[in-house]
Amino acid sequence: MNFKGKKVAILGYGVEGKALAKWLLKQKAQVTICDQNPALKLENKNLKSRLGKTYLKNLTDFAIVFRSPGISFQTREIQQAWKAGIEISSATKLFFDNCQGQIIGVTGTKGKGTAATLIYAMLKESGKRVWLGGNIGKPVIEFINEVQRGDWVVLELSSFQLQDLEKSPHIAVVLDIKEDHMDYHRSFSQYVESKKNVVRFQTKNDFAVVGADYLTSFEFGAQTQAQVYFFSRTKSVAQGCYVSWSKIFGGGGWVGEIMLKTGREKISVAKTYDIQLRGLHNLENICAASLAAYLAGAKASAISQVVTGFVGLPHRLEKIGQKNGILFFNDSASTNPNTTAAAIAAFSEPLILILGGSDKKANFNQLAQKICQPVRLRSGLRLRGSDSRRLTLSRESKCQSNVKAVILMGKMASEIKNAILNNKGQKPTIISHIKNMKQAVEKAYKLAKSGDVILLSPACASFDMFKDYIDRGNQFKQEVRAIMSQK
Repeated sequence: MNFKGKKVAILGYGVEGKALAKWLLKQKAQVTICDQNPALKLENKNLKSRLGKTYLKNLTDFAIVFRSPGISFQTREIQQAWKAGIEISSATKLFFDNCQGQIIGVTGTKGKGTAATLIYAMLKESGKRVWLGGNIGKPVIEFINEVQRGDWVVLELSSFQLQDLEKSPHIAVVLDIKEDHMDYHRSFSQYVESKKNVVRFQTKNDFAVVGADYLTSFEFGAQTQAQVYFFSRTKSVAQGCYVSWSKIFGGGGWVGEIMLKTGREKISVAKTYDIQLRGLHNLENICAASLAAYLAGAKASAISQVVTGFVGLPHRLEKIGQKNGILFFNDSASTNPNTTAAAIAAFSEPLILILGGSDKKANFNQLAQKICQPVRLRSGLRLRGSDSRRLTLSRESKCQSNVKAVILMGKMASEIKNAILNNKGQKPTIISHIKNMKQAVEKAYKLAKSGDVILLSPACASFDMFKDYIDRGNQFKQEVRAIMSQK
């Protein structure tokens, strides 16, 4: 923690870089901002800068180099500096080295924010002093000096943050891992290896909370010395958290109950029909969060209260409202095809899907299969809510895809369109050449009928047309609310 007089570089001047620079200046470090934006405006006159295309040159001039998550540890200039003996660090590494409390780290391809927020809320409801950070909440450096012994810190950890980490959290949570960020990592195996640091340095006094439903996640249990607990939405586990499914009397569907099982204790957390989150994938997030929070000392009553009261995070299957019987959902945080497929599966209603964005080197064939796949639509009496959490007592009707139309926008529109057209299944209506979010929402609304859902779930990054996924989601909400305000 002694940075006085040291020459320090910060690579990237985003939210985390700004927070780190402010903190390092307070430690009397000599701070230089290295950023590819040649027109970057610095907020403090004590900061030096190296800007433009050559911002990564001569990193050996510094004692310590802090990289932002968006700049890979494998970058050639960083590797050269590292091999020359320069310390390569990050805000996350600095926090792990100096945190006085116990860390719960959550990783996976998607669902990290939801699971981390649930854990935070469960511990807070139990009277614990707890902090939330990483990719969600405050930058960790903002509260590094405030965390005390006995506190809990819940961190959402991406592969970008984990790739060069040399310490693991006390409780590591491993959600489902699918191919993502292939524009950043050299391969899927490198992506997975980066995430394995969440458990790699644990000891026998630590805990690993691991998904049992997917092989890639399951294998993390073999990479750790920690005590391993599993969670599942499809089967019971000997030690952990799972969904116990029971057939509804009369044969009309199924209802689930989330169960915690540690040692001799078996605790009912909630029935699935009391959960407000849509989607079977969110049952996994709830199981993982309930287990991690319980291992950290959360009360069972607090866990249940949070699970049944949680309505979700912004931009993650966020219900915006309805107009003339048409529902609008914002899932802008779905930036890869796998999470968009999960979003589609969260709805039994006919869908009009807004897709597309910038390239992440993703493959859209499986998403196209999901879009064109016939499903058994149902009609009749329904227990409250969506099929994924409050299953139906109903009459079966004909098989057809529930995606009735796809609105395509952004750089990847033509690639997604080709993937859909090349699929053998039932084709939805496809509308492309969309110029902006206003046009996308208006086209979707014209196609929709009462009982339909308009869903923004892009399956792509946002940087071709928007500042980020938050900006994209906010623009969607703005256009939806404009429609909803019309008489």
